[in-house]
Amino acid sequence: MAELTDDDVSKHVVTADGDEVGLVTDVEDGTAYVDPDRDIPSQLKSKLN
Repeated sequence: MAELTDDDVSKHVVTADGDEVGLVTDVEDGTAYVDPDRDIPSQLKSKLN
């Protein structure tokens, strides 16, 4: 798996099915922080925490 960097900020996050679920807002120490789309199911939002 590729390491996440600042170059990934502002990229769209998609599911394996191609559904967009959010946007990368920050990357710190290889961890991406995602702003979830308002329309995604609450169960998926809780997994993104």
